[in-house]
Amino acid sequence: MRAVSAQVYAARKKEAGDLVWTADDPDCPDVMRLAALGEEYGEVCRALHDGTGTIGDELAQLAGVALAWIVALEPPAEAHVDQLTIA
Repeated sequence: MRAVSAQVYAARKKEAGDLVWTADDPDCPDVMRLAALGEEYGEVCRALHDGTGTIGDELAQLAGVALAWIVALEPPAEAHVDQLTIA
């Protein structure tokens, strides 16, 4: 649920003009997705190191970026989040 919230947050930021792309945007370059994933991973590491208690939120944001990238890899007609499986 937190990952979905992260995606909704990103979509709202894009609509407001604060973001050029979101990770599920087909026009977003992979290098930008990788940068976003790396930033979120760094925030997970910082939360773990600092013991701030926000690790769950940071992991959800990391998962949200990763999930959005997975969705972007699928052809538009087949991109159904409810059909994604995680092995």
